[in-house]
Amino acid sequence: MKIAFVITGLGVGGAEQQLLKIADRMVQMRWSIDVYAFDGGTEMPARLRKAGVTVEVAPYEGVLKYVQRMRWLKHKLSENRPDCIVAFMLQANVTARLVGKALNVPTIASIRNSRFGGNSRIGQFIGDALERSTRRLGFTTVVNSRFAACELVRRRVLKKQDVTVITNGLELTALPLLPENQSRPFRWLSAGRLVPQKNYGQLLEAFALLMARGEKAELYIAGEGPLEADLKTLADSLSIAANVHFLGLHSNVQELMKSMDGFVLASLWEGLPNVIMEAMVMGLPVTATNVGGVGELIVENQTGFLVAPNQLAMLAAKMAELMNADTDIRENLVTNAYVHIKEHFSLDKTVDQWRQLILSAVQSQGPKS
Repeated sequence: MKIAFVITGLGVGGAEQQLLKIADRMVQMRWSIDVYAFDGGTEMPARLRKAGVTVEVAPYEGVLKYVQRMRWLKHKLSENRPDCIVAFMLQANVTARLVGKALNVPTIASIRNSRFGGNSRIGQFIGDALERSTRRLGFTTVVNSRFAACELVRRRVLKKQDVTVITNGLELTALPLLPENQSRPFRWLSAGRLVPQKNYGQLLEAFALLMARGEKAELYIAGEGPLEADLKTLADSLSIAANVHFLGLHSNVQELMKSMDGFVLASLWEGLPNVIMEAMVMGLPVTATNVGGVGELIVENQTGFLVAPNQLAMLAAKMAELMNADTDIRENLVTNAYVHIKEHFSLDKTVDQWRQLILSAVQSQGPKS
């Protein structure tokens, strides 16, 4: 089986991480995998190539880049004639559907979030319109959470019959034994791009409330992005800069988790965050905003703590509750979280669902001309 993955960019975000895991498993199945990206990167292309995946990045920028990228993709796929095209994220979805239709190759699009098209209302409106107007050109559209499926149907971006839910998957190892906290301050970790979606400004304000209550804590933020300077200025103005550590882009967040005590995410919207899943299997109790598919990962008071978005006082209170919970409560949260991910979000299950869907798409198209 020859599969062409098309993705908008090759950074180190959740979509790219998931593509890497799926592509790696498919190479092990002796499928031929090519990845075509519209924007490059350094680390992710190298990791894909190490896994046996062919990677090509479109060389176009500027005003005409969208038209040029479509022509480039059509030329590449005309030469290589994949059995199926799998696209990740908005620009890739729209372009791949159009090219797949022109070449008579079945296309599976994948929406990784309940919101896309940028942070503005006009951006979301355009993003919704582009997905809506091209959805019928593909075989189906995969979303990674039940929440996202319902939300996209509600907004009429997709129709119910056009949606397939395949959750993100995680490869599991044994639940690690983390070092005891002892007398040092509680170490919180948050991870993700420094962009409005992740709502780091409100996380810093909640952390300031926590510190004002006399709690001893440190906050470590792994990620880079356009808001970094503003967030550092905010930390200074809140008098918490000495306790907040901006780590920049971190290539192995799971390794970083080994030295932490808890994980916190204050996002305004999400799909199904890989980083929360990673924290849950790494033995970190999680406090997160109940947005997107987060509520499918965290069962309140059983596998973690949930907070409504933009509720500063409640976020600070839940963080304090977790910090001050006795050992038995924290151990129950960690154990329940690990079991929940193992039973519902294993990489084996995810890859098998993708494999079956791709085979269905290819069979529906009939023999290639």
